[in-house]
Amino acid sequence: MQLQRVTFGADGTVGTNRFGARGPRRWPRHVHDVHELLWDARGPLEAETDDGWFVVPPGHGLWIPAGCAHEVTAGDGVPFACTFLGGDPPEGVGGRTVVVTVVPAVAELLALLSGTDLRADVRRRVEGTVRDLVAPAEPGPARSTAGPATGPAAGLPLPADPALRAVARAVIARPDDRRTLDEWAEGAGMSARTASRRFREETGTTFAQWRTTVRMRAAVGLLASGMPVGAVARHVGYASASAFVQSFRATVGTTPGAYAGRVPAGRAS
Repeated sequence: MQLQRVTFGADGTVGTNRFGARGPRRWPRHVHDVHELLWDARGPLEAETDDGWFVVPPGHGLWIPAGCAHEVTAGDGVPFACTFLGGDPPEGVGGRTVVVTVVPAVAELLALLSGTDLRADVRRRVEGTVRDLVAPAEPGPARSTAGPATGPAAGLPLPADPALRAVARAVIARPDDRRTLDEWAEGAGMSARTASRRFREETGTTFAQWRTTVRMRAAVGLLASGMPVGAVARHVGYASASAFVQSFRATVGTTPGAYAGRVPAGRAS
């Protein structure tokens, strides 16, 4: 894994890169020497770092600090934006990967910073305003039994055990896979009791609760892409839309339809 250096101009901030709607894409594990902000995702966009597994919800961004190794996956046909920033991170963010708020004003300011005709003093003031407005997202309702990682700002922990981490990544890749941890353990050559104990010790939650959180976070990105609720339910492993709606409401705090209705204009297909 190599350090990917980003060269700054005289004014300090690299312009925003925009990735258009293409097929599924994956950027293998890498690291930058500056901070990175993934934002304006119009569908499933996820990243894995040492802080856990993250999904970028609509209206939010993912702050990845300089020097943090990460890999990024964009869903089929998902456009998004990527901005590199030097200097100090926003207050309250620090040196961790965290979901942050990206209000419309921030999006406009980031677009302004992409220009090359700003005076140096103006650019510095705009950069300062962006840092003032970017803040960690609220933890979320966490009203269900879905463990400590329900809120959108938290990274979902991954098991340290190589076999269990492989299981976790398989679930993330295919949230509709309904195999139990006992079935996964058998395939990994591990006893069900050992798998259950280690999974809870290393993630802070049970496998069932952890998988529910994976499914809900995957559902958020699919709803943002404009996928109908029934199709989202099937994609994340629910036999019926009603069961999915019930689980989504308990975990996220609202219904899938109401959540999709709050997606910023232009984000749904």
